[in-house]
Amino acid sequence: MRERHARWVERRAPGGDDLDRAGPAGLVQQDHHLAHEGRGGGMVKAHPDPPVDPSAPLLAGSGRGVNRAGRLPARQAGGCPVRLPSMRRRLAGAVRTAMREGRSPLSAILETAGRPRRPDFIGIGSEKCGTTWLWDRLREHPAIGVPAPKELRFFAARYLGTQPVSNATRALLNGPPRPLGVRQAEALRNELRVLNLTDDSYLRVFGSYAERQVVGEVSPMYCVLPPEGVAHMRRLCGDSRIILLMRDPVQRMISGAKMKAAEAAAEKGEALTEALIARHLEAPIQERLSRYSAMIALYRRHWPEDRILFGFIDDIREDPRALMDRIFSFLGVGPAPEGALDYEARSNEGRSFKVSAELEAAVYGRLRDEYDALAELFPERVAGWRARYEG
Repeated sequence: MRERHARWVERRAPGGDDLDRAGPAGLVQQDHHLAHEGRGGGMVKAHPDPPVDPSAPLLAGSGRGVNRAGRLPARQAGGCPVRLPSMRRRLAGAVRTAMREGRSPLSAILETAGRPRRPDFIGIGSEKCGTTWLWDRLREHPAIGVPAPKELRFFAARYLGTQPVSNATRALLNGPPRPLGVRQAEALRNELRVLNLTDDSYLRVFGSYAERQVVGEVSPMYCVLPPEGVAHMRRLCGDSRIILLMRDPVQRMISGAKMKAAEAAAEKGEALTEALIARHLEAPIQERLSRYSAMIALYRRHWPEDRILFGFIDDIREDPRALMDRIFSFLGVGPAPEGALDYEARSNEGRSFKVSAELEAAVYGRLRDEYDALAELFPERVAGWRARYEG
């Protein structure tokens, strides 16, 4: 049987002061030797693990970033010294208390992870509309706290059944031990919290960024949440603000299908073809992600119009600074310091594979009614999109 006791991963996020230690069995497990730095510089060791349920899904088989002694290397991969936060002794004590009381150490991590804090904004999508670029720019503003990874997926995991842990984090946990980078550590910490799928664990992610003026997240699949998921978001997040990025629906749908087709082709070692893209265009989710009018109608039922901002990928290409200034004003923060934002950066660019005009026309035929609905909201924008197919 595969060894089920993972070493702990110690990590610190730039915006927080809490120290987490992660392990397998779907959530968190304690190590045989949970070491922490005592007041006199000595080492204190915790008790061994309690038995682990062998039927529990293994999230991580190795404590990536931990050396053979079970401790974080003295320096990170980039050569920067690891700064152990002041909260370390308190967390280690909370873990030992949880173990004595027969509770999962996950509860100790959540209890010492900062106060619950509602997000001030949520980027809800849509996929392939510039959300990664937006996430990168928001993280560059010193007054805004935006957790890594880019997609927390909390509501998507609850209501859409999506995987709450990203592929990158799964690879990180299951790969061979090596030092963690700062962003990797931050992402691992936050995903292990959200994996608990409780409202409190989600809010405590934002509590880790106490020194930031506003906090929020960007998860593109939130735009296709069912009504009960959006209602839950409204109850939990209160008077937050919503950001929705869009693009030409046909181009979004093709871009989304192309991404999935490229992934499938890479797994099989095959070339990307238009036929493969066309097959992925048949997935219902690709059309749903392009039907912005339904998203807008649903979110407007729960949020007042002045708390929803609409942007377009065209804005990122044509005048990214103006778009971000509008978003910063919407969020109630001042402009970013000169030079802080890399407006010309490209994020998560898709494969450069041009599909035929015939395929574009076929997709437009499926979405023609969506252009009609959107024309009532954004007439000039939609007229420009339509010209490509009806000109």
